[in-house]
Amino acid sequence: MAEKLTNGLPARVILETTIVQEGEVYKHSFDEMGRVVSMNDNYYIRFTESEGEEAATLIKIEPEGIVNITRHGEQKTRMTFNDEEHTYTNYITPTGIMEMLIETNRLNISYTDRPFAGEVEVDYVIKLEGYLLGTYQLRLRFTT
Repeated sequence: MAEKLTNGLPARVILETTIVQEGEVYKHSFDEMGRVVSMNDNYYIRFTESEGEEAATLIKIEPEGIVNITRHGEQKTRMTFNDEEHTYTNYITPTGIMEMLIETNRLNISYTDRPFAGEVEVDYVIKLEGYLLGTYQLRLRFTT
Protein backbone atom coordinates (compact mmCIF):
# COMPACT_ATOMS: atom_id res chain seq x y z
CA MET A 1 0.00 0.00 0.00
CA ALA A 2 2.79 2.46 0.88
CA GLU A 3 4.18 2.19 -2.68
CA LYS A 4 0.84 3.29 -4.16
CA LEU A 5 0.63 6.15 -1.67
CA THR A 6 3.92 7.73 -2.80
CA ASN A 7 2.09 8.77 -5.98
CA GLY A 8 -1.08 9.48 -4.08
CA LEU A 9 -4.51 7.91 -4.17
CA PRO A 10 -7.90 9.55 -4.54
CA ALA A 11 -9.72 9.64 -1.21
CA ARG A 12 -13.07 10.65 0.18
CA VAL A 13 -12.44 13.15 2.97
CA ILE A 14 -15.04 13.93 5.63
CA LEU A 15 -14.12 16.73 8.02
CA GLU A 16 -16.46 17.74 10.85
CA THR A 17 -15.75 20.52 13.32
CA THR A 18 -17.67 21.59 16.39
CA ILE A 19 -16.90 25.00 17.87
CA VAL A 20 -18.14 26.35 21.19
CA GLN A 21 -17.64 30.11 21.62
CA GLU A 22 -19.29 32.12 24.39
CA GLY A 23 -21.99 29.49 24.89
CA GLU A 24 -22.85 29.24 21.17
CA VAL A 25 -22.27 25.98 19.29
CA TYR A 26 -21.29 25.99 15.61
CA LYS A 27 -20.95 22.86 13.49
CA HIS A 28 -19.29 22.60 10.08
CA SER A 29 -19.01 19.55 7.87
CA PHE A 30 -17.19 18.92 4.60
CA ASP A 31 -17.49 15.83 2.43
CA GLU A 32 -15.04 16.22 -0.45
CA MET A 33 -12.88 14.19 -2.78
CA GLY A 34 -9.20 14.68 -2.17
CA ARG A 35 -5.90 12.86 -2.32
CA VAL A 36 -3.75 10.96 0.20
CA VAL A 37 0.02 10.82 -0.27
CA SER A 38 2.73 9.16 1.82
CA MET A 39 6.08 10.96 1.82
CA ASN A 40 8.98 10.74 4.30
CA ASP A 41 6.88 8.66 6.75
CA ASN A 42 4.20 11.38 6.84
CA TYR A 43 0.69 11.15 5.43
CA TYR A 44 -0.63 14.17 3.56
CA ILE A 45 -4.33 14.62 2.88
CA ARG A 46 -5.16 17.35 0.39
CA PHE A 47 -8.64 18.57 -0.54
CA THR A 48 -10.56 21.74 -1.35
CA GLU A 49 -13.36 22.90 0.92
CA SER A 50 -16.00 24.02 -1.57
CA GLU A 51 -18.79 25.14 0.78
CA GLY A 52 -18.77 28.80 1.71
CA GLU A 53 -15.33 30.35 1.25
CA GLU A 54 -13.32 27.98 -0.97
CA ALA A 55 -10.11 26.89 0.74
CA ALA A 56 -7.34 24.51 -0.27
CA THR A 57 -6.63 22.38 2.80
CA LEU A 58 -3.57 20.24 3.54
CA ILE A 59 -3.44 17.95 6.57
CA LYS A 60 -0.08 16.44 7.51
CA ILE A 61 -0.04 13.49 9.93
CA GLU A 62 3.41 12.83 11.35
CA PRO A 63 4.43 9.37 12.63
CA GLU A 64 5.01 10.87 16.12
CA GLY A 65 1.30 11.71 16.29
CA ILE A 66 1.52 15.42 15.49
CA VAL A 67 -1.08 16.83 13.10
CA ASN A 68 -0.65 20.03 11.04
CA ILE A 69 -3.49 21.70 9.16
CA THR A 70 -2.82 24.41 6.60
CA ARG A 71 -5.70 26.22 4.90
CA HIS A 72 -5.27 28.60 1.97
CA GLY A 73 -8.45 30.63 1.60
CA GLU A 74 -9.11 34.32 2.03
CA GLN A 75 -6.33 34.09 4.56
CA LYS A 76 -3.74 31.43 5.29
CA THR A 77 -4.15 29.47 8.52
CA ARG A 78 -1.69 26.97 9.95
CA MET A 79 -2.38 25.02 13.14
CA THR A 80 -0.31 22.31 14.81
CA PHE A 81 -1.88 19.84 17.21
CA ASN A 82 0.39 18.09 19.69
CA ASP A 83 -1.03 16.55 22.85
CA GLU A 84 2.42 16.69 24.53
CA GLU A 85 2.98 20.44 24.28
CA HIS A 86 1.14 23.65 23.48
CA THR A 87 1.59 25.17 20.03
CA TYR A 88 0.95 28.60 18.55
CA THR A 89 -0.66 29.96 15.42
CA ASN A 90 -0.75 33.44 13.93
CA TYR A 91 -4.05 35.07 13.10
CA ILE A 92 -3.94 38.01 10.74
CA THR A 93 -6.32 40.88 11.51
CA PRO A 94 -6.67 44.33 9.92
CA THR A 95 -4.76 45.74 12.90
CA GLY A 96 -1.91 43.23 12.74
CA ILE A 97 -0.88 39.67 13.55
CA MET A 98 -2.04 38.06 16.79
CA GLU A 99 -0.38 34.96 18.23
CA MET A 100 -2.85 32.43 19.58
CA LEU A 101 -2.15 29.47 21.86
CA ILE A 102 -3.45 26.01 20.90
CA GLU A 103 -3.89 23.54 23.76
CA THR A 104 -4.52 20.04 22.41
CA ASN A 105 -6.44 18.09 25.04
CA ARG A 106 -7.02 14.92 23.03
CA LEU A 107 -5.41 13.61 19.85
CA ASN A 108 -6.22 10.17 18.45
CA ILE A 109 -5.08 8.79 15.07
CA SER A 110 -6.00 5.38 13.66
CA TYR A 111 -5.64 3.61 10.30
CA THR A 112 -7.01 0.55 8.51
CA ASP A 113 -5.38 -1.19 5.54
CA ARG A 114 -8.00 -2.51 3.11
CA PRO A 115 -9.04 -0.05 1.86
CA PHE A 116 -6.45 2.33 3.29
CA ALA A 117 -8.40 4.67 5.53
CA GLY A 118 -7.82 6.74 8.60
CA GLU A 119 -9.43 8.74 11.33
CA VAL A 120 -8.09 11.73 13.27
CA GLU A 121 -9.84 13.09 16.37
CA VAL A 122 -8.63 16.33 17.95
CA ASP A 123 -10.11 18.18 20.92
CA TYR A 124 -8.48 21.54 21.57
CA VAL A 125 -8.90 25.07 22.86
CA ILE A 126 -7.58 28.34 21.48
CA LYS A 127 -6.54 31.16 23.78
CA LEU A 128 -5.47 34.72 23.09
CA GLU A 129 -3.44 36.37 25.85
CA GLY A 130 -4.92 33.91 28.37
CA TYR A 131 -8.51 34.52 27.22
CA LEU A 132 -10.40 31.44 26.01
CA LEU A 133 -11.56 32.10 22.44
CA GLY A 134 -13.22 28.73 21.95
CA THR A 135 -13.35 25.00 22.49
CA TYR A 136 -13.07 22.85 19.37
CA GLN A 137 -13.56 19.27 18.22
CA LEU A 138 -12.23 18.16 14.86
CA ARG A 139 -13.10 14.78 13.33
CA LEU A 140 -11.43 13.75 10.09
CA ARG A 141 -12.15 10.53 8.22
CA PHE A 142 -10.62 9.54 4.90
CA THR A 143 -10.98 6.46 2.72
CA THR A 144 -9.10 5.58 -0.47
